[in-house]
Amino acid sequence: MFDGDDKYNMIDILFDKVAKDGISHHLSPGCNFSFPWKEFFHNFFKLQPIPKLLVVCWQKPKQGLLKLNTDGSFNISNGKAGLGRALRGEEGKLIMAFSVPIECFSHNETEAKATWYGCNAE
Repeated sequence: MFDGDDKYNMIDILFDKVAKDGISHHLSPGCNFSFPWKEFFHNFFKLQPIPKLLVVCWQKPKQGLLKLNTDGSFNISNGKAGLGRALRGEEGKLIMAFSVPIECFSHNETEAKATWYGCNAE
């Protein structure tokens, strides 16, 4: 990966090579190659994600109900995963919790298994 100005230097190197060697042999006859690719890629590398902060607070269940929270964590490099569940009453007091290590093939599978185990644990 390139960092900082290295990205721009690589774009300059690639476009200098294209300018030197030409690109006509890659294009169909009569093709007009007028798109400003160099400018496009310079602008593309300037794009950055815009971080957004959203505070989410746990809320108690309605009176007479229980609330089940589940979560899964997955390590793609070795397939190891962990599942967890917390069951709380209407006052937010912990009734039961568990965590268990498992192996999965994806993050989505891990989250689905966490929900399944959370709903089916005895």
